[in-house]
Amino acid sequence: MAKKKPRKFCKPKRVSDENIGIALVASCGCVAVAARALGYSRSALWARVTKSPELQGSITDARESLCDKAESALNKKLDADDPELGAITFVLKTLGKSRGYTERTEVDHSEGVRVAGMSPDEFFEDLVDQLIGPVTED
Repeated sequence: MAKKKPRKFCKPKRVSDENIGIALVASCGCVAVAARALGYSRSALWARVTKSPELQGSITDARESLCDKAESALNKKLDADDPELGAITFVLKTLGKSRGYTERTEVDHSEGVRVAGMSPDEFFEDLVDQLIGPVTED
């Protein structure tokens, strides 16, 4: 069996941030679709996006526009009593979280966990005191 030659990937030609922004808007903020259209890998395009606040803004604007379209479509579907709401619901639950479309509440624990106003250690000590009485050190 003949050995396969390794594929050579050619480096994509440099695309301007303006053209990347246009591709991101056209793809509704989907980096993979925009990358494919530009001849980039998703990771290469994402690396460019992370370095440019303008491109990050393009993604945010495109996704906000998509949420606007989904809300508009949702209103039309609800007015028409159309039961096909799956795709609209998906967009609003994933990209529309900041607008309140969610089934669950996300809790940020970056400030530390507190139970009933106490740290976990204080809570545990209080629980032990309630169950077996105060622990005294001799």
